[in-house]
Amino acid sequence: MKKKLPHRWFLRSENLQKLMSLLVLLWLGVSPLQAAQGVLDAQVSIQCHGCSLKSVLMQLEQKMSAKFIYSETDIQGILVNATYDQVTGSRILDDILATNNLSYKVMNGRVVIKRKMPPQTGGLKGKVYDADSHSDALIGATVRIEGTGLGTTVSVDGTFEFREVPVGVYTVVVSFVGYQTRRLEEVKVLQNNTSVIEIPLNQSSTELGEVVVRGNIPVQFAPIQNSTEISLMSEIQRSNVVLTGISSQQITRSLDRDAADVMQRVPGVNLMNNFVLIRGMSQRYTMTYINGMMAPSTEADQRAFSFNLLPSGLIDNILVYKSPAPELRGGFAGGLVNVSTKQSNTARRIQIGFSAQYRPGSSYADGYTNSGSSASDWWGGGLEDREYDRRLYDPSYLFPDKNPYALRDLTLNFPKPYDLKKKKTDFDKRLGINYYDSWKIGNARLNNLTSLNYTTQSQFVTGYTNGNSIPQNDIEGAEREELDFEGVDSLYRENLRISALQTLGLKINDHHRLEFTGFYNHTVDDRTNIRDKNEYVTNDNFNRTREVNYEYTVQDLYTVQLGGQHTLGAHEIDWRVGKNFSSSATPDLQSHTFDVADATISSGTYQIRGTGDAVLRRGSVFTEEDGTSYGLDYRVKLWDKYLVKAGTMHQSQERSFESWYYYLAYSNPGGSDIYSTGTIEAPWYQLSDIVNDSLVIDPDDVNGDGFTGGTYIGRDYSEGLFRAVNDYTAAYIGTELPINKKLQVNVGMRYEYYSRKLFDELDRELITTYGYDRKTGLPVGDTLTSGPVNEYWLPSASLNWNISDDMRITTSYGKTIDRPAYRESAPFAYYDFEINSRIFGDAGLQDATIHNYDLRWEYYPTPGEFLAVGVFYKGMENIIELADRTNTSFQSGNRYLYFVNSPEATVKGIELEARKNLGFIPWKPMQYFSIIANYAVMKNEVKVLELDSTSAEVPADGKPRVFVGAAPYVFNASLYFEQPEWGTTFSVLVNSIGQRMIAAGGPRVSPIYEQGRTTLDLVLQQQITPSLTLKAGVQNLLNAKIVQYRDQNMDGKFDEGKIQEVNYYGLDTRYGFDYITREYETGSYYSLGLKVEF
Repeated sequence: MKKKLPHRWFLRSENLQKLMSLLVLLWLGVSPLQAAQGVLDAQVSIQCHGCSLKSVLMQLEQKMSAKFIYSETDIQGILVNATYDQVTGSRILDDILATNNLSYKVMNGRVVIKRKMPPQTGGLKGKVYDADSHSDALIGATVRIEGTGLGTTVSVDGTFEFREVPVGVYTVVVSFVGYQTRRLEEVKVLQNNTSVIEIPLNQSSTELGEVVVRGNIPVQFAPIQNSTEISLMSEIQRSNVVLTGISSQQITRSLDRDAADVMQRVPGVNLMNNFVLIRGMSQRYTMTYINGMMAPSTEADQRAFSFNLLPSGLIDNILVYKSPAPELRGGFAGGLVNVSTKQSNTARRIQIGFSAQYRPGSSYADGYTNSGSSASDWWGGGLEDREYDRRLYDPSYLFPDKNPYALRDLTLNFPKPYDLKKKKTDFDKRLGINYYDSWKIGNARLNNLTSLNYTTQSQFVTGYTNGNSIPQNDIEGAEREELDFEGVDSLYRENLRISALQTLGLKINDHHRLEFTGFYNHTVDDRTNIRDKNEYVTNDNFNRTREVNYEYTVQDLYTVQLGGQHTLGAHEIDWRVGKNFSSSATPDLQSHTFDVADATISSGTYQIRGTGDAVLRRGSVFTEEDGTSYGLDYRVKLWDKYLVKAGTMHQSQERSFESWYYYLAYSNPGGSDIYSTGTIEAPWYQLSDIVNDSLVIDPDDVNGDGFTGGTYIGRDYSEGLFRAVNDYTAAYIGTELPINKKLQVNVGMRYEYYSRKLFDELDRELITTYGYDRKTGLPVGDTLTSGPVNEYWLPSASLNWNISDDMRITTSYGKTIDRPAYRESAPFAYYDFEINSRIFGDAGLQDATIHNYDLRWEYYPTPGEFLAVGVFYKGMENIIELADRTNTSFQSGNRYLYFVNSPEATVKGIELEARKNLGFIPWKPMQYFSIIANYAVMKNEVKVLELDSTSAEVPADGKPRVFVGAAPYVFNASLYFEQPEWGTTFSVLVNSIGQRMIAAGGPRVSPIYEQGRTTLDLVLQQQITPSLTLKAGVQNLLNAKIVQYRDQNMDGKFDEGKIQEVNYYGLDTRYGFDYITREYETGSYYSLGLKVEF
């Protein structure tokens, strides 16, 4: 019998219709009876002479069973003479309120009475003169503001002035006998400000005409315009695809420091290690754009963008496209994220913000760093100070494996190992400066935004990392089984980020605009990781060791883009050209192991072995990606009804990866090839003195001690170098076809041509799965069958049913693909110390194909309010995942992770999203409260059809396993209190995510899960003066632990220490227990800052 699908009741059409109707009624805060009958339609009789307005309202409440909400202050002292016989309540209110400067509005079944606010006004003044002579005032010239009835004449000093002009944008008309009439458009009148304009008139010729010019906007008073909740809702409502996002307004209500924090607020989105996962799918299925241009990958091992590189202060809005369209690139399955940075404005303003952050246990705490610190570190310039001899980065350099003289020279010039050093950490600091300006250039206007950001952070994270455990043949053996090691981690991390954004917008006229955007980000991450381990030997015997890892990484990212928008009658053309570049450099990765002599970890031994040790390495890792793109989009509306759109784009990318690893070895011609310090006090503090020049190999006995052996540098060839060249060309055509006023069909086709070539360190193109044999130079592995070029036709279609002006249903289908990233398809491996794993690529990976289906209902009761319910389904083939292929029987302690193709997978789920003001609750302060909430429930599964050395596991009962990186649910809720009169905003933000698999298992290896967690943030903003704002709050107040565990019996549950049957694919039955592989806390984060604007 087929298993019942979850939520099937919900999917039945009649139940869906009922549920939608109920949601609408609950959303409005009214009962079904109230929804059917207006509260003021009832007819009543009332008679009152010289009564207070309050008593009249009380009579109306009793006779109409309606609730009136008003302020006692607004109606105090108002007397009413009222005689009505069987008239509607609306008629009575119209009569008695209008004469007393009051108004009413029916909201959610209640009648809200408010005093009419005086109109917002400003002033307009200026001077009118002869264009040929500024001093010749045109006294008596007529000045009119169109659409207002306001007019005046120029006074004897040549000036004019209007007072109490309603705020708005106007056209000012100036005329004078014998002169051409001038029309000044887009003249802004701002609240409580007086705009100033100067108007020169030209003497008329025989052909009298009218001159139209643009008004000079008072940029010093013009407001800064960023995205709001209302503008975001408008964007979503206009879209033909499934779209969601977050606005600048919502971002400023949080303490989110970067785009990674911001993305956690977006419906159906969750974060894992600063990468975005949409609809429970791993980060590889997310495509990222910055200002409409594809962002470069920031990672060495996968196609992913690390969102923590973008400071939140530079973001205007983030839109997430969850369903395909012909104009969207086809390389995603979860969603396409477009991050729009803040744009230039018609304004002149400087904004300066400074904040300080405190993290308990990290700020003003005793931490650690290393002796590799440079004087240039404060601005992120310490890269070159940590690099090796340039010869060691040259692939053509013949490393002198057998030449002791050359080895001595290299070793003496090799940087000394770092010493562990204690350091008192500081609080975190953030500084941001925005400069807006605007200039008139003839009839055009050039707007500018220059933004600079500087951030420093310190963090101390403690946790646990454990080794592997082997399931045993019987229960007794399982009870005796120990983890091969248990480690206590202490991670000390210092981070610096410098960001710059430059935008220039040139508005030539209403039909032609140009936009330039340049973004640069420089990030430095300096990590010192100490791992104290108890390594299992036999029975109750353990070896104590201390591993110290130093990693200094510099990342640079820049994007430059020039684009234009042009309207030529019914034709619209958008074009863009851009360049992006990203690099990541780790100049001296160091990992050292010390034998610890006592439980207090105060003394130990350092050894140098004859053959070196692959884990005890020094190394450099460099990654660069350089890309250029071009794009053109065209739209035309035919017969004022049918929209046709077409476009093309081309992108060229080149990516290089270099990893150079070395080890320190020891040679003793007359004895053991092991050098040991013996037990000494804290060798980790004095390693640079231990490994000194006197120990270096000495073939000529320069030291005169009769010893010709010593230490020398050896090269580890297990890592690799590669270069990848990618060319991508796409074209699309689509149309929007209205069937009638309510139905619209959108169809399109996208063509993508993709060419990718991989080259090894000798610039040989890779044509087999494992590259070339280092000794023979012959190809190794299977011949690549997918070919270097792939072409795809990607259809998409959607149907929009506009049930009413504020309600619609959208259903869509689209085909997309997922290609292997460069590092995933390179046949090399690299070691990740933090997760204790070696990760392997595979040149034989195939492209994945995804079929996407969506159905979504949306309701927009008022501007800024929104309710949506959607369901989605994805069918996937050849999905690319990271699988654990560790052979635990070796008890190596390391994990071996491989990128593999799993044959088939499905993802399905339900999404709910709501944005609502709480003013319908009958308590006056509730009008200042609002909520934004979203909830996504997802079910995903991977069906594996076979078991071999490259496939993932098949669970014993035949059920598919879950998707790597997927979460069963994601929940976000934000409660906002905003009181404009006080200048106060308070936010409570909750984010919760369910358990997810972070690495699939393999033959005789169980998967690893990360348990779900919930975070809570509190934020307060208080405007102190019109130009000064205070912002304070705390992130991750609950300090929820991050726990990862090995699920030995593959039941998706953590039963720590419980002996369980472990059935590997029906092959045999063993016994083991679930255990934690990693556990740590990031800590709460308190912030206090000021923002000044002038």
